[in-house]
Amino acid sequence: MAARATLQAEDRIVVEGGPDGIEAFAGAVALSYADSDRPSKAFSGTTVMREVAVPQTSRMVGRTEAAMRLRYRRGVILLGISRNGVRLRERLREVEIQAGDLLLLLGPEDTLDDMIEWLGCLPLAPRGLDVIQREKALRAILIFASAIVLASLEFIYLPMALACVAVLYIVLDIVPLSQVYESIEWPVVVLLGAMIPISVALEASGGTQLLADLFVRGTDGWPVMLILAALMLVTMTLSDVLNNVATALIAAPIALDVAERLQVSPDPFLMAVAVAASCAFLTPIGHKNNTLIMGPGGYGFGDYWRMGLPLEILVVVTAIPMILLVWPL
Repeated sequence: MAARATLQAEDRIVVEGGPDGIEAFAGAVALSYADSDRPSKAFSGTTVMREVAVPQTSRMVGRTEAAMRLRYRRGVILLGISRNGVRLRERLREVEIQAGDLLLLLGPEDTLDDMIEWLGCLPLAPRGLDVIQREKALRAILIFASAIVLASLEFIYLPMALACVAVLYIVLDIVPLSQVYESIEWPVVVLLGAMIPISVALEASGGTQLLADLFVRGTDGWPVMLILAALMLVTMTLSDVLNNVATALIAAPIALDVAERLQVSPDPFLMAVAVAASCAFLTPIGHKNNTLIMGPGGYGFGDYWRMGLPLEILVVVTAIPMILLVWPL
């Protein structure tokens, strides 16, 4: 019986389950898809799975996957067939496709949808069935970790290290070039492009000096620790309504001017801005992470400040002594 058989290397097995379950099982026991050791377009770039229905007009009706040679001609692999609850015992490549069958196809992301259209099949609602390519994942992790280590040891500038990582991902076919363009956060690029001139304009026009002067007058006679705390609170407030990068671009020049007026080291003031700009906990619009979890979590606007206010106070109370300890005045 199959349940008591001892599996050996190069054995082929047929498993039954949902797409996510099949992928999780293959990863847990280090299996590979049949014939995946041979060169194929199916395992180039990003590999995804698609569920499709076979209508009467499909060119697959009455033919087998072996006869159509989908893998070797089109780079598409047939992973599963669902047929009215009937358990199929034959090899999938030898099963004659019938109208009404549901198929699970595996192939490269950039061509699979076109291939489904060519077959005349009807794609079901996408469920994000990406295949984890574990060999590529390991290479990606090692390359990224190496870049971070080299940048941390100051052998290479961090932006240059990350740029090299992106280039290596493309050269080694870890990430398709099409996905590189799709993954660029254009709103962030536009935001930074708009905020950098604003920051420069504030500094060139004397706006930062004016704001710094108002801040110093408002905190006149305060201990430096309280001035740092006030700077962090103002920066946090800005970060709750602006992007954290934009907040840092505006607050950093002000922090420099405040430090110069107080005739102390600017390091603790800049670090206070860096920490505070990343603490946008009071609103769902302060950071995109806050916005992303708002819908799935069922949160309202008021839920954020109830949790965020104590958290921001805790950040200020713990960050000020540590900043002054590591970056003394």
